[in-house]
Amino acid sequence: MTTVDCNGIDLGSNEDDTRVWTADVSWITDGDQLVDAEDLAAHVAAIGQMMLGIPVEQLAERIAAQLANQPVFRSVTVTVHMHWKAPLRTFEQLSATVAANRQSSANPSAAAANTGGEESASTHDGALPVDPAYHDAVISLRSAAPNAEQLFREVIVTLDSMPGNQVDGISPLYFVGSLNGTDGHAAVIKLSTAMGTRQLNQVLDALHTAHEGALQLSVVAIGKAGDESLHAPEGAADHHLGAAVLEPWAAMDPNASYNGDPLAYLLAMAPDSAQVGVESEQWVMGGGR
Repeated sequence: MTTVDCNGIDLGSNEDDTRVWTADVSWITDGDQLVDAEDLAAHVAAIGQMMLGIPVEQLAERIAAQLANQPVFRSVTVTVHMHWKAPLRTFEQLSATVAANRQSSANPSAAAANTGGEESASTHDGALPVDPAYHDAVISLRSAAPNAEQLFREVIVTLDSMPGNQVDGISPLYFVGSLNGTDGHAAVIKLSTAMGTRQLNQVLDALHTAHEGALQLSVVAIGKAGDESLHAPEGAADHHLGAAVLEPWAAMDPNASYNGDPLAYLLAMAPDSAQVGVESEQWVMGGGR
């Protein structure tokens, strides 16, 4: 039995940069089970950033409760720090520490609030609630970084490990050429999620920030769970998908449609289809082509 500490996880700051939040996490696992500290830090950062601004004790409770749901942990301890950078404060830092054990929650009511309930402006603690029903979301992954495959895998692991999420489909990895020389890679995933679109976008923004902008993530389509007919998220009805989204999506789910049009039809009309080509169908496993 080993205790591991991961300290100084950046959760972000408020708009005027007068307050900064960080988290320290320690955990105990059974036997030879190992936890990737970078994956855990990205997961904690995503949870923290989408709930930033709620009281530190509630934020620590939320993070501890979500980590305690993961069977790899025997116990976790989470400390959230809020650092004041503005002058003339009576104190510089406020912290809260919460411990949680496997099969238990640091705060059952807080955990329940984070996994269900109507999306409402009256949420008492300022956290972003989630939709009560599961739905499917297609998420685009793009990156020009040399380690794009690794970044994509880390994002997939993080999203799949979050309560209320399950990755149901992963496309092949595609090479995306560019006329200006900024070649890159692309993939898509299908996520079954209880998160609302707004909350899911905030999680993706947090992951983008956690990886220092090295990858672009976006919800490109949503639909009822198990329905192959998906549509653009609200507010993106006029968005036209390019081949870097359509090619991997069609490879993952050839019978899918977008805004009523089959993907094959949309792909045939895409002007940039010649710039996109499959690179690996086994990239998720870390090597095979």
